[in-house]
Amino acid sequence: MRQEGKSINPGDRLMAASELPVGSSRVVAVSFDDRDMEIIVVHTPDGFRAYLNQCRHLPVSLDWGDGEVLDETGLYFQCRTHGALFRLSDGLCIAGPCNGKPLRPVSIRESCGFIHFLGPGEMP
Repeated sequence: MRQEGKSINPGDRLMAASELPVGSSRVVAVSFDDRDMEIIVVHTPDGFRAYLNQCRHLPVSLDWGDGEVLDETGLYFQCRTHGALFRLSDGLCIAGPCNGKPLRPVSIRESCGFIHFLGPGEMP
């Protein structure tokens, strides 16, 4: 699923946590330091995680503009350009040309029923 709309900056709400059930993901457009980028927010059994929507092999989005970033099993992110698979829990590539390289993490926080964008960096 893809979320379009207003510019989202550090500290802003991305979505209500209830909008993203366990096992689902959403691509969201955000801004940081005057740069526009897309992030992937995923709800795993261990909580919410977020990554930059960019393959580690080539600087392309994992999806083809449709927000579909999970493989057919729903257990991995999959780059639609060349099929690389990444774990949801830590973004590590486990198959494909970027094997061993993780997706770049994005800091988010769940608070009061909402997921907030904090910016690029380490996962909380």
